[in-house]
Amino acid sequence: MTAKEYLLEIKRLDRVIAERRMQAEEISYIRAQDTTREKVDTSPRGDALEKLAIKELSIDVNSAIDDYMTVKNVIIGQIERLGNAVYQNILYDVYVHGMRLEEVAVKENYSHGYVKNMHIVALKAFQSRYKREIQAYCDLM
Repeated sequence: MTAKEYLLEIKRLDRVIAERRMQAEEISYIRAQDTTREKVDTSPRGDALEKLAIKELSIDVNSAIDDYMTVKNVIIGQIERLGNAVYQNILYDVYVHGMRLEEVAVKENYSHGYVKNMHIVALKAFQSRYKREIQAYCDLM
């Protein structure tokens, strides 16, 4: 996995987190409906199992959100510890804020060519500094 692919994980994690949050909202809605619906003749055991399953699903979803947020924050922390403010700003703007290089150039008052070249240099510096961490992440995937 390249540094660019690794950093793009932030966007993927954002999507996964959003999906998990939607699941959490759906579970909350189901739980709210469960308390307001009229009781029908069902076995108490079936109702208890349904409530337990909903509760466990809620716990699983919230745990997954926490895990994904942790990974995202680790990657962002790595950008912040890169040690070069220009590299940090470019990588943060591109991979965390989702800006295009042209937008970064305007924001930072640099030429597009300079930002494009510095982006390449920043990716190489990131790859060099975090090679082991990137490999460990790949091994987990």
